[in-house]
Amino acid sequence: MASITEIYTTALKHHRAGEVGRAEGLYREILRIDPGHADANHLLGVTAHQQNNNDLAVQYISKAIELDPGIPSYHSNLGAAYRALGHLENAVESLRNAVRVDADYIDAHQNLGILLGEQGNHDEANRCLEKAQQLKHASESPAGATQDYIWQGIYSSFDEVPVSGGGHEGNNWAQSTFEGNRELQKITNSYQTIPFQTLGHHTFLPMVAGIVSQKQSAIRILDFGGATGTALCHLHSGVDDPSSIELHVVETESACRLGEQLWPGEPRVRFHRAIADVPREIDIIHINSALQYVEDYRAVLEELCAFQASYFVLPRLSAGDFPTYATAQMNLWNDVVAYWFINVVELIDIMKSCGYRLLSKSVEAQVYDQSNFPAEYRMHRACNLLFGLDAASAGDKE
Repeated sequence: MASITEIYTTALKHHRAGEVGRAEGLYREILRIDPGHADANHLLGVTAHQQNNNDLAVQYISKAIELDPGIPSYHSNLGAAYRALGHLENAVESLRNAVRVDADYIDAHQNLGILLGEQGNHDEANRCLEKAQQLKHASESPAGATQDYIWQGIYSSFDEVPVSGGGHEGNNWAQSTFEGNRELQKITNSYQTIPFQTLGHHTFLPMVAGIVSQKQSAIRILDFGGATGTALCHLHSGVDDPSSIELHVVETESACRLGEQLWPGEPRVRFHRAIADVPREIDIIHINSALQYVEDYRAVLEELCAFQASYFVLPRLSAGDFPTYATAQMNLWNDVVAYWFINVVELIDIMKSCGYRLLSKSVEAQVYDQSNFPAEYRMHRACNLLFGLDAASAGDKE
């Protein structure tokens, strides 16, 4: 006979694979053996919530909290069940309890902020959401890392990089962006006048789109490597008239499929599996931290420049005054992904040869730890570049 630990491990495997019914049966089996198993009570409640049986979810998750009140996810998931039932005050209290148990619990701060915003408590909502953003940024920052580096190795080509796993072609990355953008959709609808979630590198595209909107009613954007439509959230809250947006996202098959699920019936965004599928009338091309993953980035830039868009926005680009080299990115789940660090003068020359001139340049605030690399290969900070179509090329376009 299998032990409770073995049954629980199997249940988790089924649950994570989306096999909710099989997981539910195993959680019930555990509770027949040990009714005081807090995790089984909690996760049985989670399966009930996932199947929209929220009264039962409240019953089981409340039992889990009674057994072990010191687990923040129990309180957070109880809040989700209460919210689904429309018991908003109970939901708020549960999320407050989650934050009391763990002041660094990002999801609890974020969900509490969304819920408070829906209730009209915008001041506290903004504080909660800002806290979630701060915690998220802190958790992603590699500052101070001494053993685990984001990048390892210096290579002359992608062929030399010892890659493994699906990387951006796999489902893990696309699913992660899908879940993140689903929460971002909720946040986007909860701000008042200033969209606090649109910060850092996310501000460049809305600002350029705002400039374009002064001259024309429609703003047509090609977002290369735009995940599951992240840019639309920031454009929606960052542009004065978001109805003018026409966003074309070029992505992998898995990201396009999930993006279409995330934005069903949304007329402002379309997903494309190839650059060639995008309509030729484009005003802005946006590449946010994506060019460095493209093996032949020169060819992609030249293909994109053929659209003769008025502006090229390149935030969070791994470029600088160092020789171009390939490396292995190590922090994408258990995958190892090939990655370029690009000499910025080389990139400016490519754009110049395609009829574009550099309009502005800046760096990101985040400092990366590359102390495992020789000094002459270290980036320190990613850069933000804005290119504009020069007058002669613009004349040819007309």
